Order: sequence, then C-alpha cells, then structure tokens
Amino acid sequence: MGRPPTFTALWDRVVHDRPDATFLLFHSREGEVSSWTYAGFDAVVDGVAARLAECGVEPGAAVHVILRNCPAFVAVWLAVSRLGAWMVPVDPASTARDVARQAARTRPVVTVCAAARRDVVREGASRVIALDETSADLAPGSPLLAPPGSGPLRPAGPRPEGRIAVMFTSGTTSEPKGVELTQRNYHHVATVMADLADLTPEDRWYVCLPLFHANAQYYCFAPAIAAGASVALTARFTASRWAHEVAGLGATHASLFAAPIRMILARRRADAPALALKHVWFAQNLARGQWEEFAALCGVAPRQIYGMTETLPVVTANRPGEPDPGRIGAVVPGRRVALLDPVTGAPVPDGEPGVLTLAGRRGEDLFLGYL
Repeated sequence: MGRPPTFTALWDRVVHDRPDATFLLFHSREGEVSSWTYAGFDAVVDGVAARLAECGVEPGAAVHVILRNCPAFVAVWLAVSRLGAWMVPVDPASTARDVARQAARTRPVVTVCAAARRDVVREGASRVIALDETSADLAPGSPLLAPPGSGPLRPAGPRPEGRIAVMFTSGTTSEPKGVELTQRNYHHVATVMADLADLTPEDRWYVCLPLFHANAQYYCFAPAIAAGASVALTARFTASRWAHEVAGLGATHASLFAAPIRMILARRRADAPALALKHVWFAQNLARGQWEEFAALCGVAPRQIYGMTETLPVVTANRPGEPDPGRIGAVVPGRRVALLDPVTGAPVPDGEPGVLTLAGRRGEDLFLGYL
C-alpha cells in the first residue's frame, strides 16, 4: 500500500531514503552557518513534537508561529504536521492587537515567538514558548524541546484532507483572510514545484524571503523535501551581500520578488561574485534592462511566475528557454485556466482582456477555503 499524499509522508520518505544528506544550512545574523542532515533534523522534530504535545497540541489543534527566519520555524512546521495539527504563521512584527485578532480567529493552543517580543505577544496569546531565533533553539535545554528521556513521538499519520496551516492574506484591500491549507495541498505543491524547477537531490535552494509567506514554503522548502534537496536559509535579506551569500552557501536555486531584485542590483558590492545558478524564479515584472542585469549576475535567465497563496503551485510560468520579463508565462501543465468577461462570465476572444479564472480541486491543487 502506498504512502498517503501528505506532507508528513514526503518528509518521512526522504528521511528514510537520505538520512545522511544535508537538509538545512542556517546563515545567522552574525554570519555563522549551522547545518543539519535529514536524520539529524528529524530527531529535532521529534523533540519539538513531544514538547508541543506537552503543551496540549493534538490532532486538529492550532499553533501560532510568530518567528523570523530561523531553524525553529522549520522544526515547528514539521512537528505540527507530524502531530496532525496546524500552524498559523504570521508576520513576526505583528502588534498585540494583530496577535489578539489572529488568536481569536484560530484559537491556538500555544504561541511560538521571539523572546524579544514575548511581552507584546503575551497580551494576545495564552501559552507562549519564547525563543532566540538562532540555532540554539534546537539545542538540548531549549524551551522548544522536550526534556531528555521523553522519547520520540510518532502518532498516527495525519489525513490528507487534514488542515496543516492557515495563512493570512496581507489585508491591503480588506480584512485579512485566513487561507486554509491541507496536508494534500502541501504534498501537491511540493511535488509539482520540484518538477517545474527541475530540482534534484544535489540542488540547494537559497531562501531569504520570509518563511511566514507562501513563496518560501511553496516554491523552496516543500519542493526541496520532495526532491531530497537541501535549503540554505538566511536570517535576513541583505541586498548588498546577496550574491556573496548565495555563492558561499553553495546554492543552485533562488526565488525572489521584483522589488528585492532591484535592491540587489542597486546595492551589490563591486566584489560581488559571478554566480552560476541553475534556476531562478521571480514574481512581478522587471524592466528588460534590470532582468538582463540580474540574469548576468545569476548566470541563468530568471523565469517569471504567477501564483497566489490560494493557488498553491504557480498558475503560469516562463518556460525553460523562453524567458520573457514582460510576461507571466504560459499556463503550467495540469492547470485549468480561462479568461472570462467580468460582466457576462463568458470567455473573451483572443487578444481581449479578461479576468484570469482558475478551476481546481479544493484541498488539493486549490486551497480548502477561507477561515
């Protein structure tokens, strides 16, 4: 009998198949690099899962995650998945009012946050685990880990239709929506995006975008797990040293938005190394001159994509060998897309503008719904 299509099943498979392969490198704010193999990180996930279970996290329970990029974020994500619970990853700069509103809508059992923001978070949360957002969070004695002797926690596997996350939209045009995502959603996006990026076990993603957003989760971490590849996670985005960090951490793949790319081009140092990346995703348009300059820096033509938190995998992408910075690309295989008249709902003729409409299966290649 095959494994169920869950995110946890993908993780368990790669831990079994590639236990000694590198999974994660973390580049701290101080410039130090820590690393874990798949098996080593899996042992950490066991300890985090046991600690969360001590806090009352069980299948169907929510865990509020208010962290900047750090190894603990990844460990909590995988531990929550293993427990059949779900995470609520939010902006680490959330105010006490934000936290209170998020908690009222999701009712988390525990909140995991930075120690520096514990007082702000505590105003809107019940139980809090406060961390340093460094590699020390995964070391023995950390408040995120169960004490020695607790033993590994291996509950029954989560169901494919079970919720794994609720990610809030930006709220720029209305009250933020809670996007409900399932185990099957993450399994699907991991496998599809690994294939679209031609990811192999020898490849390594460089992740500097925030982990609480979909891009880093959907397009980088989840596909890396599906392919048995590795991830180089940086604590913060630094435009002037972006190329140095990509080269120093041995990355082959990267994903960015247009705005950070413009910052990289404007602030890169004179001694920025020439890169030889295999693949770069980018979202939102670049001027052709900017795109060409960034392509020269990366050593590969960046491919534009379009997707949303609700769509899981991207909807469109520039095909390999056909990059065009002025277009969001062609519809990717497996997607059902139509351009419809916004008034009549009828398909528009070729060359006419319309509303981009996507059909799919809720909880698989589309989000489950709004909270």
